[in-house]
Amino acid sequence: MSRIGNKRCRVRLESPTDAPDSFGDSFERTYSEIKTVWASVVPVRARERDVGREIEADTTHRVFIRYSTEVQGINHKWRIVEINGAQRVFDIISNLGPDAKMRDIEILARVRDGN
Repeated sequence: MSRIGNKRCRVRLESPTDAPDSFGDSFERTYSEIKTVWASVVPVRARERDVGREIEADTTHRVFIRYSTEVQGINHKWRIVEINGAQRVFDIISNLGPDAKMRDIEILARVRDGN
């Protein structure tokens, strides 16, 4: 559980919408804002991989937000956008669910490449 004073990052929770492109051949993914909340973003693991001639970084974080009915449907298709600070975009790996007192939701997320 995370205390409210630890939630110092402002984040935007976004859910995807797939719309056909103008030719109808493929889909274009856009994101809609669901809610902006205060969060605690804690790094869990960082590693580097050698992919071809480049080094690829992979950083996993635990994100804690206040529980509300608006965000109870968070899943791996959603993303988290950090508004203040480093302005990173996180891909959600897993919603670990609310704590026993239904106060906080714990989310496991990975920093998106190319930010």
